Amino acid sequence: MTRKERVRLAAEHKEADIVPYYIRFMAPGPIAKHLNDDNFEESFGNHFGIFRPRFSEMSAAGIPSEFGVPFDATRTGQGTYINEDNLYSFPFPDVNDDKYWAGYDEMLVKMKDRYQFFDISGTMFERAYSLRGYQQTLEDMMLDKDFINKLFDRILEFDLAFLEKGLKRPVDGVRFGDDWGTQKNMLIPPDIWRELIKPRMKVLFETCRKAGKTTLLHSCGNIEEVIPDLIEIGLTILEPMQP
Repeated sequence: MTRKERVRLAAEHKEADIVPYYIRFMAPGPIAKHLNDDNFEESFGNHFGIFRPRFSEMSAAGIPSEFGVPFDATRTGQGTYINEDNLYSFPFPDVNDDKYWAGYDEMLVKMKDRYQFFDISGTMFERAYSLRGYQQTLEDMMLDKDFINKLFDRILEFDLAFLEKGLKRPVDGVRFGDDWGTQKNMLIPPDIWRELIKPRMKVLFETCRKAGKTTLLHSCGNIEEVIPDLIEIGLTILEPMQP
């Protein structure tokens, strides 16, 4: 049984010979140096192959993302770059630029025995606060629904253009990434999440499912309260970090 077949069976709620898995280090550099092997993760037998365009990947500390703002674990959300005045003029990456898709077709060949995803990290909430600031985004979600709806719609438009381009390749699914939880509960009140985030995630999931693709969501934190909602709107695989 191939790795691709195992994931497909699991996604269909059927039993495979072993449970499919995917292990990845967020900071593999020190381990690679210790082992003197930059490709040590290849020995894990991971079942997923994931392609991450540059505008989907977090940048190194201090290096602007393709959106022109810091997007990493230590600096994201510390500045306000987008506002009412530049909401529609603030430049987003051009998803049709070939530089963002370099290596995609090669991955499809190299990892043909794996279940292949392309990745939209920072799908909605994370992208908003990287552009707007963490505190300001949370305040907008409570106090300025008009602005935050416009910002989320602009991000959704970008994500849909991303999907249209990416789904032209023969991938098996799409991996979304948006952190909504803390160790104990949701960062965003569930009713606010259902009002602002859920309808837009539904559009993204439906786009994938209409194309016959699996949907996978990574979200750090405890998001148990909205798991039934995610199932309702078409999520296939949840990659949770807590609990």
